[in-house]
Amino acid sequence: MIVWRKLGILGLVIPVGLAMSLQLLFGSLPLLAAIGYLIGAIPVWLLGKKWNDAIDQQNQMNLDQGRIMKHSLFWIHLEYWAWIFGLVGFTILLDSTVLPMGIDSQLSIWGIGILLVIAYQIYKGRNRIASLISKEVEPQAEAAGKSSTIPLTFKPSKQEGNERERILRNYKTEDHRKYMPKPSEDNANSLGMP
Repeated sequence: MIVWRKLGILGLVIPVGLAMSLQLLFGSLPLLAAIGYLIGAIPVWLLGKKWNDAIDQQNQMNLDQGRIMKHSLFWIHLEYWAWIFGLVGFTILLDSTVLPMGIDSQLSIWGIGILLVIAYQIYKGRNRIASLISKEVEPQAEAAGKSSTIPLTFKPSKQEGNERERILRNYKTEDHRKYMPKPSEDNANSLGMP
């Protein structure tokens, strides 16, 4: 089962599709697969970086709304799949040309690479949260008596709170029948009533 969010499936489709296309067109050589993975990693990096940075900016601007989820495949952001497929292409290229290493060594290298990418993504995410928390109140603005950040919750002043209570009080005691249609004599006569 493949799990992806938004356009995260492109992290798999572009490099694998390019590698398979090169092999179908020019013959089944591991070198062509390696070139396909390496070339396919470039658009995955560019698209993932562009789209996920735009989502980051939207999330920073809309603090009061829910967070927009990023493009990801197997919970790894799209731009990081470029590094994974770049590593896959590089190891296949080494295996087919310079240093024959076998499939077991390649799988070990790929597994270590995926673990490093996941660790970096977790570190970057936690680091971003820590920086947002530390930047929430800047000391210069606090010393000047002004807050430079947008408040996360709305706290009405006493005057606004009193206005809200007055509206709710009037709403609860208001006679809502005045908004209903009134029966007229024409309607009563058409129904056969005297």
